[in-house]
Amino acid sequence: MTISSLAGSAAVSRYLESCLAINWSVLGKQYRYIKQLKNRWGEEEYGKDNVLPIVLGKDSILTFHKATKAELEVEKGTEENSKFLTIELSQESSHLSEVMTVTDREEFVKKNVVEGDMSIREAAAKTGYSHTTIKRDKDKIEYHEYENI
Repeated sequence: MTISSLAGSAAVSRYLESCLAINWSVLGKQYRYIKQLKNRWGEEEYGKDNVLPIVLGKDSILTFHKATKAELEVEKGTEENSKFLTIELSQESSHLSEVMTVTDREEFVKKNVVEGDMSIREAAAKTGYSHTTIKRDKDKIEYHEYENI
């Protein structure tokens, strides 16, 4: 997320003295982060290497709470072969990168949706991806299996 990511004219940023932005995080619906995009009169405190992680209020109203932990443990993999990753919440890249790789996601879809009895929506909820992405993975896997017959 940069100053050029702002909607509208890029010339608007020339008139700003300072600019903060709030972005969604791939870590979950309740996570957001604040990043300082411009500060004309002082030091940049919350840049890409030190974003301000926040959590939405429990009542799902837009109330922010600074994340109490600097790191978050996230489980990656399947039930039989899972491992925990430690994600640094103050790094912007942690909020933007997916926890599950494309290969891991396709393996999950093959095992649970194509060969198992999990629905597309259940798989989407479990992986954090949209049901459209899971359906595309399922169609791709079924197409390749049909092609190999």
